[in-house]
Amino acid sequence: NNLVIKKEHVLPEIEIVKREREVRMDKAPALMIDRLLKNLYGEKSFGRMPIGSLEEIKAIQLPEIIEYYQRWYAPNNAALIITGKFDKEIVLKQVDQTFSPLPAKTLPEVSQQPTLNLSQVGERSFIVQKGQEYSTQLIYAVNPNHQLKQALTFVPYLYSFQPTGLLYKQMVMTGDVNSVSASPWITNDFNIVYMEASYSNPSDKDKITSQLIQQVESTPKVDQKQLQRAKKQMKNAHEQMLMDSNAVSSMLGGALIQENGDWQQYFKQYQALQNFNVVDLNRELKTIFNPSQRLVTYIEPTPY
Repeated sequence: NNLVIKKEHVLPEIEIVKREREVRMDKAPALMIDRLLKNLYGEKSFGRMPIGSLEEIKAIQLPEIIEYYQRWYAPNNAALIITGKFDKEIVLKQVDQTFSPLPAKTLPEVSQQPTLNLSQVGERSFIVQKGQEYSTQLIYAVNPNHQLKQALTFVPYLYSFQPTGLLYKQMVMTGDVNSVSASPWITNDFNIVYMEASYSNPSDKDKITSQLIQQVESTPKVDQKQLQRAKKQMKNAHEQMLMDSNAVSSMLGGALIQENGDWQQYFKQYQALQNFNVVDLNRELKTIFNPSQRLVTYIEPTPY
């Protein structure tokens, strides 16, 4: 509430942020996501990486930083997460004494984000040169709905979980690829899922890409036994998370952002996932694993 920002503080921090950006963007997944989001949204909205461009970081001035701080840093725009072993009454009293005197502010209106429109995407296939291993990534992107989000939550357990995942059994255990991964990115504005296969021989690219598409888009329907196994794996991960105060804090932070402050939605959604039925699951998987929703990325290693 009373931070004093001085000019001599700014230049060193700008250098630190520049280094952070360089480290962050020196990885194949970051470059791929940056390219993907620019394809989907252009140079605005989600097409812009939150950390900004180097030119923007270099150009930022002290008045901009002060204005941003004064506009957004307010108790009615903050959440305090406390996890671990503590005396609730003592902690709540301390919280009340420390934060209640801070005055609320009138917050700016948050801008409306555009709807995802794949028909406007020009580059449906691209190459990212970075890293140490060849891989093909199938990227499926759709606008969100409630049941689609639920279905996507099961994707890692159904496709890449060892040793029962569909892609793991059909591509890794057969020796066709080195590894597979299935990673959903679930938000209130878009849903994206990455289906990746990594391999060592670049001449295998076309064959593995075709095989990956076949496995993802033409795989037989998930049966009740597979869904129940995925639910059990999800339950184990949930219970393990609840035993780790740092993991609980991370979960609550994500839930606060995704659910506009209503962190209890996490637990309601977890219960809904345990009640999710196989008919709805297969319908939603068919919706997203559709050629019209597909983009393809090839990651190729570089000498350095």
